[in-house]
Amino acid sequence: MTNGDFERILPPTEWSTSALVRSRDSDTGLAGTYLETYLENGFLLLQNTVFEFALAQEADEAGSTKPKVARTYTEFPSDDYTQDDFWSNIGAAGNLFGVFLAVALVYPFATVVRMLVSEKEAKIREGMKMMALSDTAFWSSWMILFFVINFIQTILIYVVGASLFEYSDGGLIFALFLFFLMASTALAFALAACFSRSMTAAILSSVFYITGYALYEGVWMNTVSTGAKLAACLHPVTCFTLATVPLAEYEEGGVGITSDTINSSEQNNFTFGDALGMLIADIFIWYGPPKTNDKR
Repeated sequence: MTNGDFERILPPTEWSTSALVRSRDSDTGLAGTYLETYLENGFLLLQNTVFEFALAQEADEAGSTKPKVARTYTEFPSDDYTQDDFWSNIGAAGNLFGVFLAVALVYPFATVVRMLVSEKEAKIREGMKMMALSDTAFWSSWMILFFVINFIQTILIYVVGASLFEYSDGGLIFALFLFFLMASTALAFALAACFSRSMTAAILSSVFYITGYALYEGVWMNTVSTGAKLAACLHPVTCFTLATVPLAEYEEGGVGITSDTINSSEQNNFTFGDALGMLIADIFIWYGPPKTNDKR
């Protein structure tokens, strides 16, 4: 940019600090940086002349020898760039973290489905209905039980894995795991309404649960629209794994998921906030079918 007879060269912000002391940037081929301009445009000479004159005046008044002034320059000190390589080491954008957790939860998920179907096989519910137990009270009792279990599990996961989320807001990470576990439980409720035999329900529900990661593999790319990703988030495993993408992005950069980054992503069209919202929606969506479609 120019101002009258003076030309100013503003360096690109992506340059490193060391680029400021090079006479020519080897990558861009620009003729000089603003530091070079400062050294060669005459201002430094004028500034040094004024300083030497002022020092000479002070030295004469004090009756001492005029001091010699050396002109030097150095880079402005700055912290080294840091990067957390854990997330990049467990897969592209940390996506393997989602499948690790999904595999770990397959058995508990199948157990919930089997418990619900076994209760139906044993006709226990019919006996309780004869004693005026309402469907709302019945399903609410199950949900409260599993909420307590999931809450305890979330605390354990958070405590054990706290070092993995060093830069993120602890409350947001806690919410992610709690909502994921509750959404998985609600999905188990919905699947239990589709079966009448507990063993069949346990096997098929396990397969359905783990296919959530396969669904993720089909939608994680940036070429897939945000709307398609939100639709895929109806499966809790898919939604959780998609949430690990912006989580890995910000953790790797030493920023983490906070109130400032929850609704943004520099590399993807799906944010951590989108995932949290869909997990909450999944809880209500999947909790509905058992109460409405399982009138046995």
